[in-house]
Amino acid sequence: ISDLGAEDVVVKADRERFNAMWDMTDEELQAQYFSGSSLYYWRDEADYDYAGKIVQLNLPVFIAQGAKDFQVLPAEGIEAYEAALAGYGGATYMLYDDMTHLLCDLAGEMTGTAADYADLTGVSEALAGDITQWVLAR
Repeated sequence: ISDLGAEDVVVKADRERFNAMWDMTDEELQAQYFSGSSLYYWRDEADYDYAGKIVQLNLPVFIAQGAKDFQVLPAEGIEAYEAALAGYGGATYMLYDDMTHLLCDLAGEMTGTAADYADLTGVSEALAGDITQWVLAR
């Protein structure tokens, strides 16, 4: 940990606490918070079957993710949706090389810390353009 900055230590501790939620009781989950919401909320969110709901609704869906998203890695996000929705023809997938979790572009290399969010300036123009084109095509 001595090689990590103070911010990195906090991020690492939050990740560890978040990952520990799977072994907590409902009471423990309700008493602890992560990013402004109880861990009970986060576990409930993680248990929801979003891909199943997409298939059930049978509507077109646009799924986008940034390759510079360190909060939800592409393997856990867009790639997981592609696998879960294999055979579902109503999905469009777009991975943006420079986009972060906040849907903003990040110039240069990502650090995987909150520092990546320091100089962001609005929603990715590429994302906004692609969503516009996707909606107009329907």
